[in-house]
Amino acid sequence: MDPKTTPVRVHAEPSKPRVHAEPASDAKLKLARLWPQTRAFLADVRVELTKVTWPTWEELRGQTIVVVVAVLMIAAFVGLVDVILSNTIKLLVSRLTT
Repeated sequence: MDPKTTPVRVHAEPSKPRVHAEPASDAKLKLARLWPQTRAFLADVRVELTKVTWPTWEELRGQTIVVVVAVLMIAAFVGLVDVILSNTIKLLVSRLTT
C-alpha cells in the first residue's frame, strides 16, 4: 500500500466538556461595574427624549393616511403587473406548446 493513501488511525481520549462558568464573585463584580454605566446610559436617553419634537395628533393622523394610501397604491400596481405578466407568460406557453 502507498503510505500517502493509507488512512491513519488516531486513538484520542474523549474530550472533557469545557465549562466556562465564572465564579460568583467575578460575575457580581462585572454586574457592579455594568450597573452605573447602564444607569448613565438610561439617564442620557431620558434627556435626549425630552429634546424630541413629537408630532401632534393631527400631523400623525395625516402622515399615517399618506403612508396607508401609498402602500395601497404600490400594492395595486404590483398586483396589476403580476396579473399582466402571468397572463402573458400563460399565453406564450400555450402558443408555443400547441
